[in-house]
Amino acid sequence: MNILLFGGTGFIGEHLAKKLSARKDCKITSVGSSNINEGNYLDAEVIVVLTQPGTAVRDVLIPKITASKKLKKIIYLSSLLIYPDSPRPQNEKVVPMPATEYERSKYKEELKISRFAKTIGCSLTVIRMANVYGDIKNLGILNNIFLSLIHGHDFIIRGDGNKIVRDYVFVEDAAGLIEFFIFLKQKNQREVVNVSTGKGYTVRDLIGMVENITGKEVYFKVGSPTPEKKFSIGDNKKMLKLTNYKFNYSLHDGLQIAYKNYLRYYKHYASAHPYIAAREKKYVMEVLNSGILSMGHKLKAFEKKFAEFAGTKYACGVSSGTAGLHLALLAAKIGSGDEVITTPFSFVASANVILYVAAKPVFVDIDPITYNIDPNKIESAITKKTKAILIVHIFGQPADMHPILQIAQKYNLKVIEDACESLGATYKGRKAGTFGESAVFAFYPNKQMTTGEGGVIVTNSKNIYRLCASLRNQGRSENMQWLDHKYLGYNYRMDEMSAAVGLAQLEKLDWLLKERKIAGWYNKFLAPYSDLVQVPQVHKYNTHTWFVYVVRIKNIPDGKAGKKVNRDKVIEYLNEIGISTKPYLPSIHLLSFYKKSFGFKPGDFPVCEAVSNSAVALPFYIGLKKADIEYISKTLAEVIQKYAKRV
Repeated sequence: MNILLFGGTGFIGEHLAKKLSARKDCKITSVGSSNINEGNYLDAEVIVVLTQPGTAVRDVLIPKITASKKLKKIIYLSSLLIYPDSPRPQNEKVVPMPATEYERSKYKEELKISRFAKTIGCSLTVIRMANVYGDIKNLGILNNIFLSLIHGHDFIIRGDGNKIVRDYVFVEDAAGLIEFFIFLKQKNQREVVNVSTGKGYTVRDLIGMVENITGKEVYFKVGSPTPEKKFSIGDNKKMLKLTNYKFNYSLHDGLQIAYKNYLRYYKHYASAHPYIAAREKKYVMEVLNSGILSMGHKLKAFEKKFAEFAGTKYACGVSSGTAGLHLALLAAKIGSGDEVITTPFSFVASANVILYVAAKPVFVDIDPITYNIDPNKIESAITKKTKAILIVHIFGQPADMHPILQIAQKYNLKVIEDACESLGATYKGRKAGTFGESAVFAFYPNKQMTTGEGGVIVTNSKNIYRLCASLRNQGRSENMQWLDHKYLGYNYRMDEMSAAVGLAQLEKLDWLLKERKIAGWYNKFLAPYSDLVQVPQVHKYNTHTWFVYVVRIKNIPDGKAGKKVNRDKVIEYLNEIGISTKPYLPSIHLLSFYKKSFGFKPGDFPVCEAVSNSAVALPFYIGLKKADIEYISKTLAEVIQKYAKRV
């Protein structure tokens, strides 16, 4: 028997095709949206219609089989939802009352198929199916429940979760019953039969079962109710009489199998993850056991070792990179009325700290290759009020420092480096953080090394070091009593626990940086998709230490590309399937505060904006394997293509 599965590439069709392929008495052809015109429709003796309601049946299927001489039976998959809204199980004699657009379309198509089958003289079985579950491709309520468990996020229940009652059939049972009706010799030209369990469950029932099976709590939010029917339960007496079928899977059993399938398929990749091992824990416990939790021996050891790594005389530990930049500007005597040139493409802190000292940030557009400040555009931004250039070495790659230092020398400007993202990176063999009068590194958990929260100021100036060491501790100098303070200072101290973690990380920093080889894997696996994705470029003078791995989606419109892709939709979808991604970074000048305070608008810094609008930071942390990077890269390309025409 030749069987054509029309819409057979969907999840029910795949399970049905697998069952039929195991038989020796039939030959299977599956067609879906991608190959809908390729099937040999005129050879089919049985056609199973599994498509969603739309134009496919009217415009493709019926015209292709009108002249068929071999067709004996059509199986049409309809829905229990077309029945009236009633708490009682509905039998096949009940007159349908479709209410939503989907229900009306489904019933309309059911009637069209019925008329067509009668016209050409073939038999028809209309299967009014309950909610089918159990496959990862099924994007129903159970899909949302499982994904919320796996990825740890809330999902929305429409209404309170107690009023929507549905009948659920496991996909293997659904496919088994469709298979039975394919080979059933029916007495009447048209048969209508419900495939259902005859039992109804609310969303809250499902959540309770899943929590019982997994031992985990399902987190959800209650949203506004939808206009869908409250009840959809089928009477299955006719089905049982015709088939004598016994369901192989209870709802509990089916949910258990489905959850295992979801766990196998969906992996969760965080955007970043710190590498913490036994040494970090040991050093922290030493601090806790010592009773000295601030300004102790671990901080001094951390500062000494960090200065050695950075290649500077001094290092001053602080509570964050932001705190460090604030103190560096104060030490540079930047104040009210001054202007500081910097980049609009950075984490907002690098601009905020300029405002902290009552100065004005003056943005200069960026280089389209490295995403660092463009030296060729700096001079035109200099005024009589310009006092410094705050350089941000973005994402792990230093800025082009030679021309920047020449400009700074020409105009007698101070240079301060925000090296928070570029620990260990070099420019012409010289480490980031050694070019300005001071530089700042940060150790948030997503950085190349971490202290939890924390940062450090490095400098070769003893005066700058002493001033910063005082300012971080409420303005108290090293040799002064705590009751007296020389300066207006701040509580920017790095605590001993953070210093302990940092010291342990410094002791293996060479290894930590070496393990960022993940970037090379991304470069390799994204290479086949160069028409979709721009991978990071490394300047010939630089070494890159990969704070993050940021790609640009090429076909976001930025004046150069033709296709349109909704970058935010790409990120949203990747996050839904467990690949945590972020838009890295927004343009600072277009943040609400900066637009309101300075009147910035789109188009002010076009290169920065083009990068911001197309940039995606991919998962990047020690522990990712080569196979993980291959999977993420392939999935990214597939998702970009999925949204290639949606804006």
